[in-house]
Amino acid sequence: MKYFYPVLLLAWCFSCAGKKTDQATAPSNGGTKPGLTEQTDSLLIRQQLQKYNLDSIAIGSVIRFYADTVGNHSPYALVWSKGGTMHALASMFINLVNHAQDDGLPTKEYYSEDLERLYLAATDSVHSEKITGQPLRQELDALLTASFLTYAPRLWKGKIDPLKARWFIAGKSFDYHRILVSLLNGSLSFATFEPLHREYGRLRKALQTYRQIAQAGGWPLLPAGQYQNLADEANREVIFALKKRLQLTQDIPRDAAIDSTFDESLTQGLKKFQQRHGLATTGTLTAKTLAQLNVPVERRINQILLNMERWRWIPAGKPGTYLGINIPEFVLHVFENNRQVWQMDVIVGKAATATTIFDDEIEYVVLNPTWGVPHSIAVGEVLPKLRASADYLPNHRMELFAEVSNVAINPAQIDWNTTTASNFRYTIRQQPGPGNPLGRIKFLLPNSYDIYLHDTPGRGMFNRSERGFSHGCIRLSDPFALQAYLMRGDSLWTPAKVQQTLKEGKEQYIRLKTKIPVFLAYFTAWQDSTGTVQFREDIYGHDARLAADLFQRPGQALHSPVL
Repeated sequence: MKYFYPVLLLAWCFSCAGKKTDQATAPSNGGTKPGLTEQTDSLLIRQQLQKYNLDSIAIGSVIRFYADTVGNHSPYALVWSKGGTMHALASMFINLVNHAQDDGLPTKEYYSEDLERLYLAATDSVHSEKITGQPLRQELDALLTASFLTYAPRLWKGKIDPLKARWFIAGKSFDYHRILVSLLNGSLSFATFEPLHREYGRLRKALQTYRQIAQAGGWPLLPAGQYQNLADEANREVIFALKKRLQLTQDIPRDAAIDSTFDESLTQGLKKFQQRHGLATTGTLTAKTLAQLNVPVERRINQILLNMERWRWIPAGKPGTYLGINIPEFVLHVFENNRQVWQMDVIVGKAATATTIFDDEIEYVVLNPTWGVPHSIAVGEVLPKLRASADYLPNHRMELFAEVSNVAINPAQIDWNTTTASNFRYTIRQQPGPGNPLGRIKFLLPNSYDIYLHDTPGRGMFNRSERGFSHGCIRLSDPFALQAYLMRGDSLWTPAKVQQTLKEGKEQYIRLKTKIPVFLAYFTAWQDSTGTVQFREDIYGHDARLAADLFQRPGQALHSPVL
């Protein structure tokens, strides 16, 4: 619609609302036109909104908004117009809804066409904001409110309940009724409540880029095959197609000449593609690389949309130091005031023992930790070995305790052949030292999931690009770098004292002077600070489950185009 403000001006317009309250709210004619009412009522609201197939809960929320006197407006007073003049935010909000697809939100769910129709019908002309039709004016007011109370929660907080998606990071809370009143009276800016994370904005740009690729026809599938010797003359057609494919996603520069020659530009293009998909950067066309190259652009678009939804769940960043572990990336990031300062590789849980998505705080560093063997490991892995030999525990510096009394028990006195998972009433602890799976240090963040960060004697697994090997805890590639960083201001625990304690071999708990927030999150798509779009495998199937809810296309939801 030509009369609506350009979408690029929206943020400016909303941010200026607080500075131009009189212009935004006052009628230009200085008063109400004769014969115009400034009121509606619950019955009329219900009748008007039922034609748009709003459910009873949504209609009830709209009625409660008008019945409330928050913001000092009278009960059932119209809020989007005054004195026969539409509020300036009405056209701005309609324009915002018209561009909801830029955030991956379907415009039809927010009545964009109906709002435009009513706005045109209820005003004198496309260039005037004077109200003419009284019933249309009331209906437009109610539908604008209904649209806001649907759109704002989905943009600011997400469409899907994160708990349903097994996401246990504390979220955000809004009073949308009060917010709408504050927006209309100019005391708040709409931009204040947009997703504030820069990562969300970057994904928004990536969404636009990949939609443009899709609109241009996407990318063709590369032929299946074994390409260990890609430079062979027989692969010239494949090389040409591969270069074109890599150029579409800027793994090869857009201005580079494309030919069928196997050269360094192709090798570097493959390495860049592999790096941003979490693959081993061999520079060769491996089977895994080919599989990722042939993922359709529509699926990548959906992957971006899923991760935009996840960013809507995340509360605003806080000042200070915190850790962010992206499970599918297998990386721990250290942030100071929302800026990354360094990172390290980690190992996360296997699919069968997935690392939980949650947030907590590191409270203790433990040197020379003992390992309390989880019950699932005790009955699933240790019990079969005890049946073979009761010496398994002492040979591995493990001790057996009664579950209730915590009294040490001689494992040789137990008939392990009659002991099963259902009657296993013991706890097992392994002493510090070689072979302890926690290594020489762990970081405790007390939580109900029994997940913590720790060292590991198995260093070789960090050489792999995919690192889902643990029982759920996070294994650190450089745990003592993290310890030194977190305790850098502790004058008591100097590096020399830490090393001396490690040599003594006794378990030592150290309370951190400041608790450090930790976020264990799950993102399979993001755009990094260099503008590179990154994708990772959905190692736990969270993308597939979220897609079924977000796109409402069970079964093939993740693969169905949502453009």
